[in-house]
Amino acid sequence: MADDKNAKNAKTPFYNKIELAIIVVLFTAMVAITFMSVILRYFFSFTFSWAEQLTRVMYVWITYAGVSWAGGLNVHLRVYALCELLGKRIGYWIFLFGDIVTIIFGFFMSYKVSYIMMNALKRGQTFPSMSWCPVWVMYLAGVLGLAGLSLRIIQSRVVMSRGGKNAQVVMEE
Repeated sequence: MADDKNAKNAKTPFYNKIELAIIVVLFTAMVAITFMSVILRYFFSFTFSWAEQLTRVMYVWITYAGVSWAGGLNVHLRVYALCELLGKRIGYWIFLFGDIVTIIFGFFMSYKVSYIMMNALKRGQTFPSMSWCPVWVMYLAGVLGLAGLSLRIIQSRVVMSRGGKNAQVVMEE
């Protein structure tokens, strides 16, 4: 049984685990930094000026990694009530239309956020409490997360059309 589990993990491409790895690593670091900040503030009346800002940036990255991951698992925001009311056949076309709209929206917003990111990069903006961290790093999460959402929806649609598998099963294998 352990060999079956290892075989499934070996078959899973690395890119199906990127978002989960980002979420786990950043959330763990965020909790550690916040815990350390609370302990230092409570017991020593001291806190690092950068701790709160860094955890906010990490939260932004976690959020956009989650957006991309949701697209890959096919659990992004959808309207199921209309599909249930109209039946499976019409529901399929409604979901397809919704996925197309979401793909276009994701790529469009990724493109728009990239303008904001490039503007911050050109100006050399940094965070007030973290002069060592450029602001464009935070916007990069939006660019990658929204483009990832669109690419993951495309990936799940291709997988479903080729093998008939649910994308969620493919992402978790």
